[in-house]
Amino acid sequence: MTRTETKGRKCDGKRRHNSKARALAAVAWHVARGAAPGALTAYACEFCDGWHVGHRPTKGRRRRT
Repeated sequence: MTRTETKGRKCDGKRRHNSKARALAAVAWHVARGAAPGALTAYACEFCDGWHVGHRPTKGRRRRT
């Protein structure tokens, strides 16, 4: 699924990975290129049934709904 195929969903514009393993590989790619270890996480998307990479919620930070 491409970015345009997610248009209109809550995950619009996010890169979709077909498996947790591929999403974790993307996290490792970002860390290898300078992202802080532990700052990114892979998570299952309830809207597209795929996986995305995002920042870990910080303590006290509210999730957007």
